[in-house]
Amino acid sequence: AELHPQVLSSSEAMAAGHMDQVQDAEEELVDIPMETKLKDPLWHMKIRKGTFVGTVEDIEEGQNTKERLYRIRYADGDLEHFTSNDVRKYQDLEAMAGSLPTAAVK
Repeated sequence: AELHPQVLSSSEAMAAGHMDQVQDAEEELVDIPMETKLKDPLWHMKIRKGTFVGTVEDIEEGQNTKERLYRIRYADGDLEHFTSNDVRKYQDLEAMAGSLPTAAVK
Protein backbone atom coordinates (compact mmCIF):
# COMPACT_ATOMS: atom_id res chain seq x y z
CA ALA A 1 0.00 0.00 0.00
CA GLU A 2 1.15 3.49 -0.72
CA LEU A 3 2.19 5.73 2.18
CA HIS A 4 0.61 9.11 2.71
CA PRO A 5 2.97 12.10 3.03
CA GLN A 6 2.16 12.97 6.66
CA VAL A 7 2.47 9.43 8.00
CA LEU A 8 5.91 9.06 9.58
CA SER A 9 7.27 6.39 11.88
CA SER A 10 8.92 7.64 15.07
CA SER A 11 12.41 7.09 13.60
CA GLU A 12 11.48 8.88 10.36
CA ALA A 13 10.03 11.81 12.28
CA MET A 14 13.16 12.05 14.45
CA ALA A 15 15.39 11.92 11.36
CA ALA A 16 13.31 14.64 9.72
CA GLY A 17 13.38 16.77 12.88
CA HIS A 18 9.65 16.47 13.57
CA MET A 19 9.86 15.93 17.32
CA ASP A 20 6.27 17.07 17.86
CA GLN A 21 5.08 14.15 15.71
CA VAL A 22 7.27 11.77 17.72
CA GLN A 23 5.75 12.95 20.99
CA ASP A 24 2.23 12.65 19.56
CA ALA A 25 3.01 9.15 18.27
CA GLU A 26 4.24 8.06 21.70
CA GLU A 27 1.13 9.21 23.57
CA GLU A 28 -1.13 6.31 24.48
CA LEU A 29 -4.47 6.48 22.70
CA VAL A 30 -7.55 5.33 24.56
CA ASP A 31 -10.92 4.32 23.20
CA ILE A 32 -13.94 6.48 23.93
CA PRO A 33 -17.46 5.10 24.57
CA MET A 34 -19.52 4.22 21.49
CA GLU A 35 -22.29 6.52 22.74
CA THR A 36 -19.82 9.44 22.55
CA LYS A 37 -18.65 8.41 19.07
CA LEU A 38 -22.23 8.26 17.78
CA LYS A 39 -22.86 11.82 18.97
CA ASP A 40 -19.72 13.17 17.28
CA PRO A 41 -20.63 14.95 14.01
CA LEU A 42 -17.33 13.81 12.44
CA TRP A 43 -18.07 10.09 13.01
CA HIS A 44 -17.95 8.26 9.63
CA MET A 45 -17.07 11.51 7.80
CA LYS A 46 -15.85 10.92 4.24
CA ILE A 47 -12.30 12.19 3.61
CA ARG A 48 -10.45 13.21 0.44
CA LYS A 49 -6.76 14.06 0.75
CA GLY A 50 -5.38 14.64 -2.71
CA THR A 51 -6.24 11.52 -4.68
CA PHE A 52 -6.77 9.42 -1.53
CA VAL A 53 -10.28 8.78 -0.23
CA GLY A 54 -11.19 7.38 3.15
CA THR A 55 -13.60 7.43 6.07
CA VAL A 56 -13.37 8.19 9.78
CA GLU A 57 -13.57 4.62 11.11
CA ASP A 58 -12.83 5.25 14.78
CA ILE A 59 -12.38 8.00 17.36
CA GLU A 60 -9.81 7.82 20.13
CA GLU A 61 -8.29 10.35 22.49
CA GLY A 62 -4.85 10.95 23.91
CA GLN A 63 -4.52 9.54 27.40
CA ASN A 64 -2.68 12.66 28.65
CA THR A 65 -3.81 15.48 26.36
CA LYS A 66 -7.43 14.25 26.00
CA GLU A 67 -7.24 15.48 22.40
CA ARG A 68 -9.70 13.60 20.21
CA LEU A 69 -8.07 11.86 17.27
CA TYR A 70 -9.97 10.48 14.30
CA ARG A 71 -8.65 7.32 12.66
CA ILE A 72 -8.98 7.49 8.89
CA ARG A 73 -8.99 4.31 6.82
CA TYR A 74 -8.20 5.01 3.18
CA ALA A 75 -9.56 2.93 0.30
CA ASP A 76 -6.09 1.38 -0.16
CA GLY A 77 -6.10 0.16 3.47
CA ASP A 78 -3.67 2.74 4.88
CA LEU A 79 -4.48 4.38 8.22
CA GLU A 80 -3.86 7.91 9.49
CA HIS A 81 -4.94 9.86 12.57
CA PHE A 82 -6.45 13.33 12.08
CA THR A 83 -7.35 16.06 14.52
CA SER A 84 -10.88 17.45 14.24
CA ASN A 85 -9.46 20.40 12.27
CA ASP A 86 -7.86 18.00 9.76
CA VAL A 87 -11.12 16.06 9.38
CA ARG A 88 -12.95 19.29 8.59
CA LYS A 89 -10.17 20.44 6.24
CA TYR A 90 -10.19 17.21 4.23
CA GLN A 91 -13.87 16.29 4.40
CA ASP A 92 -15.18 15.13 1.04
CA LEU A 93 -18.24 17.32 0.61
CA GLU A 94 -19.21 15.72 -2.70
CA ALA A 95 -19.16 12.20 -1.22
CA MET A 96 -21.06 13.35 1.86
CA ALA A 97 -23.71 15.07 -0.28
CA GLY A 98 -24.11 11.87 -2.29
CA SER A 99 -24.76 9.85 0.87
CA LEU A 100 -27.52 12.11 2.19
CA PRO A 101 -31.14 11.10 1.52
CA THR A 102 -32.67 13.06 -1.31
CA ALA A 103 -36.25 14.20 -1.61
CA ALA A 104 -38.40 12.18 -3.98
CA VAL A 105 -38.96 13.89 -7.31
CA LYS A 106 -42.59 14.03 -8.48
